[in-house]
Amino acid sequence: MAYLFALKFHSSTKKQLKKIPSQDQKKILFALQKLKQYPFTPNLNIKKLSGTKNFYRLHTGSLRIIFEPKHKEKIIYIWKLGYRQNIYQ
Repeated sequence: MAYLFALKFHSSTKKQLKKIPSQDQKKILFALQKLKQYPFTPNLNIKKLSGTKNFYRLHTGSLRIIFEPKHKEKIIYIWKLGYRQNIYQ
């Protein structure tokens, strides 16, 4: 059963995605598709960010996606994405 959440992107995330090589862009888009269909499934490497109220990170290789789920609205806000060494700054 697919949940099908809507994805909403922060204005800067599209710029961040364009700066990533196309091979890694495909990895991110595939991970986002899985997140959209089955959020918080055990197959996804998701952890809550410490010190935050409702922010999580999705880990796929050396890439990270920072997001905030809104369960009532069935929306996942994508706040930041990029490589591990740059994402938490």
